Amino acid sequence: MAQPITDFFVHSRHKLRVSEVQATLDVLTFTGEEKLSEPFKY
Repeated sequence: MAQPITDFFVHSRHKLRVSEVQATLDVLTFTGEEKLSEPFKY
């Protein structure tokens, strides 16, 4: 049986979990906008 690869050095502190995916996924970059201080819009 194959043994899983262990991470000896992780480049990213962020991980992504996807259901039914066994691979370890690293988040290399992401973008977003801060919306907490803006008025609510319907």
